[in-house]
Amino acid sequence: MKLIRWIPALLWTGLIAFLTLIPHIGVTPPAWIDRLHPDKIVHFILFSVLSLLILVGFGTAAYRSSHMIPILVFILIPAYGALIEVAQGLFTVTRHPEFMDFIADTIGVLAGWLAFLVLTRKKRLSA
Repeated sequence: MKLIRWIPALLWTGLIAFLTLIPHIGVTPPAWIDRLHPDKIVHFILFSVLSLLILVGFGTAAYRSSHMIPILVFILIPAYGALIEVAQGLFTVTRHPEFMDFIADTIGVLAGWLAFLVLTRKKRLSA
């Protein structure tokens, strides 16, 4: 397994922690934007990219040869999202945990996994 493939996933994991634990700047968006729940969209995007980067870190051959990789992805990455939510409640003053953020994280993990499957299938078909 090439360790260099893991660097993007590790950096992205750190970025998620930083962005979700820094103090909230308190800017209230206009009502029409707030109705779109942009924070949930951000959680979805952050965790879909994380899922994709971790699967790329494992590599296509390892993914195909082990049934444990998808299970680990579906357990550990949402657990990281849950840990972030708990940390927001314990260690920040301007942020608070939200169950719907965890749901958006988990749906994002699924989307990243599906993107990985589509990308690797296209690559396999064109080879």
